Amino acid sequence: MSLKPNDQPTVNRASVSCVIPTHNRPIELHRALDSALLQSVPLREIVVVDDAASAEVAKLVDLQQAKTHVRIILITLSESEKGGASRSRNAGVEHVTAEFVAFLDDDDYWDPDFIARTLPDPTQHDIGFSWMDVRTEAGVVLSERRGFAPTVAQQIVTRNPGFTGSNFIIRRDCFHGLDGFDEDLRAYNDIDFLVRAVSRGHRIHVAEAVLVHQMIGEGEHLSSRSKRRAKAIRAYARKHDSLLDGADRRRLRRDYHLSLRGSDASRVERAMHFVLMWMNSTPVDLSRTWNQRAAGAKRAYG
Repeated sequence: MSLKPNDQPTVNRASVSCVIPTHNRPIELHRALDSALLQSVPLREIVVVDDAASAEVAKLVDLQQAKTHVRIILITLSESEKGGASRSRNAGVEHVTAEFVAFLDDDDYWDPDFIARTLPDPTQHDIGFSWMDVRTEAGVVLSERRGFAPTVAQQIVTRNPGFTGSNFIIRRDCFHGLDGFDEDLRAYNDIDFLVRAVSRGHRIHVAEAVLVHQMIGEGEHLSSRSKRRAKAIRAYARKHDSLLDGADRRRLRRDYHLSLRGSDASRVERAMHFVLMWMNSTPVDLSRTWNQRAAGAKRAYG
């Protein structure tokens, strides 16, 4: 692992550090970094974890650092250290120094008050997350995720309450106590993290405002349909089997078959999994997908 710290001193004493994993998205990363640097409560530092060794990312970090007193650290993962977003997030946390750590995917961005409104009071909560929306690059809002604070893991094991890798802040010692993100899960890693946190009794605060914007654009994403994602869903189901009821298993089967309709599947395979996906769909699933398509999404995630 090569580490490139900038020697410019940090002048703020904020209690939150930010970790941004990135992979070949310099334009989107620029937007994400801007949103982190424009927070009304300044960050102590930002750790950018690049698993593509991009010269463009290194140049961007240098340019951004020249404009701010917030320390920006660039970590480049070697080929042997790559392991998806979970690996990058875990690697980034090893270099933060604040009491709390926030995460932001490179293709998403925060409103200026995200930190101010989401940061949990450490005397009452361990984790805070905000509401968010899902939108196209053209700015069309496809949906809003108005989450709630779960009290038992069964509430959320297959019903993510709007918790992603871009809209939460956690005490650093709590993150380490949970052993970070599961690097063996290349999908469902965000909800797996929350399920484990709730199972261990961690206290959760929800900022009831849309403060994060999750972008759906072209290219590969953790939620892109693929055999790799389907494999991760199967692994997640096995990991949390004791929490699942019949409806939970049906929802996971639906997502499993949806994932197998990716570009790495043949036409026959896509047709077969289309049928199996709809056999495991509820009327709510059908309505949500129809609305997303009608709003202009090229891919609907259901």
